[in-house]
Amino acid sequence: MLVSMLLFIGYMELMKFMAPPPELDEEGNPVAQQLVDDDVETGDPIVADDELAQIADNTDNAEVQAEAVSDESEPADDVDRPTTTERFTLGSIDPQSGYSMLVTFINRGAAIERVELSDPTYRDLEDRTAYIGHLGLEPADGGVRVTCVGDGTPAALAGIQVGDIITSVGDEPTGNDEAYELARQKFQRGDTVPVTIRRDGTSQNLTLTSIRRPLEVVRPEQMPNGENQLQQFSYLLTLNRVGQRTANYGEDEIAKLPSLLNGYWLAESTSENGRTVVEFRFPLSSADLKNIGVDDELEVVKRFSLGPTPAPADENEPRDHRTYHFDFDLEFINRGENNLELGYRIDGPTGLPLEGWWYSYKTHPTSFAGAGMRDVIWRPADEGHQFYTNPMVTKQLKKWKKNKDENARNLIIVDNEQPKKLQYAGVDAQYFTSALLAKASPDAASIILDHVDARALSDVDELRASRTPITFRADTSTVLVPSQKSLTHEFEIFAGPKHPDVLTQYELDECIVYGWFSAPAKFMGWLLHGFHYIVGSYGIAIILLTILVRACMFPIGRQQAENARKMQELTPEIKKIKEKYPNDTEKQAKAQQELFRKHNYNPVAGCLPMFLQLPIFIGLYRALSVDIELRQTPLIPGVEWCSNLASPDMLFRWDSMIPFEAITGYAGYLGPFFNLLPVISTGFFLVHQQIFTPPPTDEQQEMQQKVMKFMMLFMLVLFFKVPAGLCLYFITSSAWALTERLLLPKNTGNKTEQTPIKLQEVSADADDNSNGNAANTAAAVAKKKRRKKNKK
Repeated sequence: MLVSMLLFIGYMELMKFMAPPPELDEEGNPVAQQLVDDDVETGDPIVADDELAQIADNTDNAEVQAEAVSDESEPADDVDRPTTTERFTLGSIDPQSGYSMLVTFINRGAAIERVELSDPTYRDLEDRTAYIGHLGLEPADGGVRVTCVGDGTPAALAGIQVGDIITSVGDEPTGNDEAYELARQKFQRGDTVPVTIRRDGTSQNLTLTSIRRPLEVVRPEQMPNGENQLQQFSYLLTLNRVGQRTANYGEDEIAKLPSLLNGYWLAESTSENGRTVVEFRFPLSSADLKNIGVDDELEVVKRFSLGPTPAPADENEPRDHRTYHFDFDLEFINRGENNLELGYRIDGPTGLPLEGWWYSYKTHPTSFAGAGMRDVIWRPADEGHQFYTNPMVTKQLKKWKKNKDENARNLIIVDNEQPKKLQYAGVDAQYFTSALLAKASPDAASIILDHVDARALSDVDELRASRTPITFRADTSTVLVPSQKSLTHEFEIFAGPKHPDVLTQYELDECIVYGWFSAPAKFMGWLLHGFHYIVGSYGIAIILLTILVRACMFPIGRQQAENARKMQELTPEIKKIKEKYPNDTEKQAKAQQELFRKHNYNPVAGCLPMFLQLPIFIGLYRALSVDIELRQTPLIPGVEWCSNLASPDMLFRWDSMIPFEAITGYAGYLGPFFNLLPVISTGFFLVHQQIFTPPPTDEQQEMQQKVMKFMMLFMLVLFFKVPAGLCLYFITSSAWALTERLLLPKNTGNKTEQTPIKLQEVSADADDNSNGNAANTAAAVAKKKRRKKNKK
């Protein structure tokens, strides 16, 4: 068990530190890894000839999809754009509402500000403060003004409305955002929070019942900007070509056009056929377009919609798992008298969860390469899933900063010479994913991408590079929008958990990565869920799974224990052999081989079980690392300790007691929490080693055993931050092995093998040992020497 653990730890450390990102190609770009049907290929993606032909016909396809502009639509000239922030919401945070999410939009950039999941299974694991809802607070006279109230939030249930000014939380005044946050954070989740608001000049006292913060799959990325912080929102859009004018490489937008990324869009929220629709419009007048030499009028529309999922008519019907998305339609309306060529640029999601970054390890599909806490995923139509890791992107960023090469700032996924038809592109985290999916309906226009980058949103994170925020940026091929007509591209935006049943519905199932030993990992996961279905507790299920594995391996384990017992009995005789031939290693080896043969002992047989168990250890580790069912699952319901089997058990915080950043910091070797289960696991290993390790036969073995005891402490450091579920497996397995050894009969085999082992039974004459007929006792050897002496 001990050696198996050392092999396991060594394997994991090798994956973490001995596998740098792929080398750069001849042009200085890292070579991406493409996964197609479980085969790993390294190199640039290949475009099929039929896809190139489809790209060539893209203009015709756009004309087919174009629709006539309604006569009732007003022209875009002289439209005043808003100058203040507005927010809108879709869905609800109430689990009983039929919605799986609550989505918040902001009119600046017509962006997605955040996506919160309503399922109580997915809650924030780190924020223990009171949650009353995201209110989009802005400074106001004497407090902070509410700009949005999501349905189902404690704020909405208590009656808070858009436009209310919060003047105090508890006894603390809220003169600004910072004061509000400090006041709110004094309350814990589940507390009753008194809030004072001002509405229409009148103060009111409200009482809110807080809840645990929902999991935010998407939220603003906090970007450094000198002394301030800028917020990077998700799924921003702008034009990268209008007519003959394009955005130059390195530019975010076309110069001299109003900014679609930072400008305020016209917005409204409506209801259609039971679905809520949030629509953003950005008109570009003829005066705007004349600045870039285009004599036309254009309006860009971003339309988002979401409706509740109907409850099954029969409780026995299977649950609909295709609920973690909302529709996104992108429309371009040409109000001019000329056909207009254009292309657009869309950015990916930001702010995916970083929970557990200080202890978790994200598996890479090829194992021997590093993945980050957030990685870019991408799949062209009719091709394989591709994975662009955070280390690949940050390495490219470091190269750009060093060489100041503007052509090497981002990791290029698709270049202009190899356009691709989009199936999906997104960002993948440990347990959650958000992706832009091209709609597969027959009426939807094909989305052809000329250029796609995986890009870092900031400098490399100093605390840990794998936390660096990254996303994708995609530029479409040029499309033609005929005069007085419109062109619509249809998407779905997925934002949800990496649950196999959910991802399969969106063809995103390849986001769940087991790496090597995927077969045992999937089998272990299947058994674990089976036991959980029976007993209803994942803690007990892990124990039962361990017992099953150990029971299946009982013959091998028994043989290993028997070999260890025999080795203990043979140790004194081996010591005598070494004393008899202190300077002749060849004779020592031959005598030991003869000793092992006579007593049916095979040293190699003790190593075989270790290698047989290694795939099981790694398979279970992978299953626990990617299985979202174990996330937020407690060992003992209602007890805060070990409340997440997919993380360390976190008995108590000790970073304040041992303020040494390299040890107890978040990026330290041990982390900010003291974990009890790894200590218990290591204690079992030490007991096992102390009881069953044979006494040393020489100084070398004695030193080796001391080193092994030291390795136990070193292993504790490496093992300190593994998931509690894996620790529970090792504790149960060690207890089984210890019991198995203690209950092993003292004497086994035939009567001859039960007799004490004597050195006299072993041939000591190495010269005659080769023919197999030499004397087998020390007396015979002595007799032969006396005969030679008499002849002389």
